Amino acid sequence: RSNFLMSPTIAAVWYQPERNSITIPFGILNPPYYEPKYPTQYNYAGAGAVVGHEFWRVFDDEGVQFNRDGVLADCTFARCSILDSQAQKGFDDMAESASCLLQFILVLRSYGAVEQFTPNQIFWMFYGASMCSKMTDERLKSQLMTGTQAPSSCRVNQAIQYIPEFGKDFHCLFKRGNWQMYPAAEDRCKVW
Repeated sequence: RSNFLMSPTIAAVWYQPERNSITIPFGILNPPYYEPKYPTQYNYAGAGAVVGHEFWRVFDDEGVQFNRDGVLADCTFARCSILDSQAQKGFDDMAESASCLLQFILVLRSYGAVEQFTPNQIFWMFYGASMCSKMTDERLKSQLMTGTQAPSSCRVNQAIQYIPEFGKDFHCLFKRGNWQMYPAAEDRCKVW
């Protein structure tokens, strides 16, 4: 392929469902996402999370409409989808129950220096930091109404609160069911 739609220096990764293609330009291999001198956990959390986020796009509300050849799949009057009816119901339930939580990284800053954390905890912190952003209320409203991506706090908090490893890695800070970043098992969202 010779046309990548954007410059190789851009610090972004993107998925194109109609091509079933993920483009990873060299620009993403720079801070804050990647730096050879940084700890491995930082690089996995930064660049790895950004690339992983785009892989997940294959299964978001747009990606599930396309099959592996980039063609709209099993279209009916209401929708196109690669999901069977049970998976589609789980997907719809998850999308309807999504809510944003406080910025994960802001909570962790209150616990002090990074040196006191385990490598796994550092991974989660830098994952949160790689998505950290600040925007005005007007910009947030605009993103919610017209954007294709959820706000950064949702892209971090909504995802990690359902990952058991996150809860395990912070067992001493966020006990199961006692804090909203790691809900009790029966309250966690399950898609499949």
